[in-house]
Amino acid sequence: MNNALWTVQVLLAAIYGMVGFREVFQTEKLREQMAWAKEESPGFLRFVGISELLGATGMILPLLTGILPWLTPLAAIGFGFIQFLAILTVHLPRNDYNILPLNVVLLVLSIFVVVGRWALFISSLHFL
Repeated sequence: MNNALWTVQVLLAAIYGMVGFREVFQTEKLREQMAWAKEESPGFLRFVGISELLGATGMILPLLTGILPWLTPLAAIGFGFIQFLAILTVHLPRNDYNILPLNVVLLVLSIFVVVGRWALFISSLHFL
């Protein structure tokens, strides 16, 4: 199970890291290529991109270094929240149904990491 969780975490970190990089550093190019991005402000795209870059970091580094490993399930919760909002507020209202399967897969993978790593979060609560 640990290997499956690590595989999913690396996959999510890679996907969100690449997308986040484009949203932060290639905002105008992204707006030219993606229909949904044209309708969003550059500031919003950068905000989401920074959130995704931070989440990608949180998906790997805390557990890898052993420093605050409970941040990993929180990063997965953040990714799930991003996908939930993307489905409800971006793609469904625009009838952009072709991207929904990817959103659902990313949401399910995020939930898998949350459930699999939840014990890390719960064990950190006794210190509070």
